Amino acid sequence: MLNDNAGIIDDLVVYKFSDEEFMMVVNSGTKEKDLNHIIKHSKKFNVEVIDISENLSQIAIQGPKSQEVLENFLKINLDIPYYHFIKKDNFIISRTGYTPEDGFEIYINSSEILEFTKSILNNQLVKMAGLGARDTLRLEAGYCLYSNDINEETDPISAKLKWAIHFDKEFVGKEKLLEIMKNGNEFTRIGFISVENTIPRKGNEIYINSNKVGYVTSGTFSPSLNKGIGMGYIKKEFSEVGNEILINSKKYKIVKLPFVRGSLKRQ
Repeated sequence: MLNDNAGIIDDLVVYKFSDEEFMMVVNSGTKEKDLNHIIKHSKKFNVEVIDISENLSQIAIQGPKSQEVLENFLKINLDIPYYHFIKKDNFIISRTGYTPEDGFEIYINSSEILEFTKSILNNQLVKMAGLGARDTLRLEAGYCLYSNDINEETDPISAKLKWAIHFDKEFVGKEKLLEIMKNGNEFTRIGFISVENTIPRKGNEIYINSNKVGYVTSGTFSPSLNKGIGMGYIKKEFSEVGNEILINSKKYKIVKLPFVRGSLKRQ
């Protein structure tokens, strides 16, 4: 969802129930901003916008055995494609995930979420994981985190998110985005991995020789690779995979994303 200048207001998922009904799932930290933007532009259309965020809760089940666990728990077939969903009884179940592994999101009434969570945790294969764990997983997958890797100062072309844009439709920011594509962009998003066993952090500057050429937007220790990994933006002419860069005077190498390819069901 873009502003007039093609800056990213939010990265979100839209669920289409019918030609008349849609549900938008947004980042919690941008909810009010998103809602105001949608209400502002909805005045041109015959549409009703309702905020149901207090009434609906979500829990995500991630991992290569997530389908098996959920099917046994809910007694339903979850052989649904990537980025699709089903409605079953009082559940909405989608297969998107924000890790390199297969995963499902379950939406349920807020009054029922605690009991549901306690029940599924009775399965010994299921354990709780917090946002810190989720952050290492999404970075290993090369996924952007809003406010870190993308924001209203970032356009989808520089962020390598062109795949999420449908230019055959009209949308806010389209004119500016076409202009960026025509004229080119100065910076582009990259992934990099440590050569000297160090960890990059958000805000670190990226150098080649003694020249500042970019900046880090996300950095962490990868439990899967046992190395420091990160993402950031670098001047396009220096962005080739294999190039060596310096962060805090330590060597890193630009690599192709994702860092880790897991059990994600892309087809």
